[in-house]
Amino acid sequence: YGALLFNTTGIRNTATGNYALRSNTTANDNTATGNFALYTNTTGTTNTATGAYALRFNTTGNSGTAVGYRALTANTTAIGNTGVGHEALKSATTGSGGNTGIGDRALSLTTTSYGNTAVGQSTMGMANSGSENTAVGANALRFSTGGGNTSVGYMSSPAVTTASDTTALGKSSLYRLTTGAGNTAIGKEALNYLTTGAGNIGIGLEAGRSIVTGSNNTVIGYLAGTASLSSTVLIGAGSTERLKITSTGLYVNGSSTALVGGALSIDGL
Repeated sequence: YGALLFNTTGIRNTATGNYALRSNTTANDNTATGNFALYTNTTGTTNTATGAYALRFNTTGNSGTAVGYRALTANTTAIGNTGVGHEALKSATTGSGGNTGIGDRALSLTTTSYGNTAVGQSTMGMANSGSENTAVGANALRFSTGGGNTSVGYMSSPAVTTASDTTALGKSSLYRLTTGAGNTAIGKEALNYLTTGAGNIGIGLEAGRSIVTGSNNTVIGYLAGTASLSSTVLIGAGSTERLKITSTGLYVNGSSTALVGGALSIDGL
């Protein structure tokens, strides 16, 4: 009932469901399936809406794809968004183009951000701003408002707020990070307790797991570090420390004496 009710010259449109594409006038090549799908669309073209209230408020936005109940329901003029899943990208409105949200409530609160990719249940689900992020895995980057972050793995970087340019690969990697920028964690629970420290690299299972506020560290292997560790390189064989480099020197095999001069000379130490 009421499908394509006000269409005038629009062609190649398909509307199935109560009031689907009701307001369409001259737009072409839209497909709306479900009650109130693309309800207010007037001149927006090449949109696909499947599910009740999908792309409900779209007016002139083009090339949107919404599959699921209330997917992209608030989109008005934004171009090229894809929302697949219950309430995926439901709050995206105007400037938020080029986003992809796949999963229940993926990117559901983002409004004007752009260029985000979120795959998984509630992935970036509470992120209302921040652009050019990639999150794959349930609850990954759930609260992020920063930009340029990459998070892959269940609950990876779920607490990030304003941190930018971080990379987390592995379950619960960067799990507690909030504002620290430029961190890289590769491995399950790598840099797990880090909160505000910046510029850290953790590679391996639980690498750097005890660092909290420290910055500019590199930890390779199953080594914990300490809460405020900074400007240090740790390399281990499993959980055994083999190499440590700090501002005071180079330490080998857990020695407390710096190895300098003699047969080994290292510039800058």
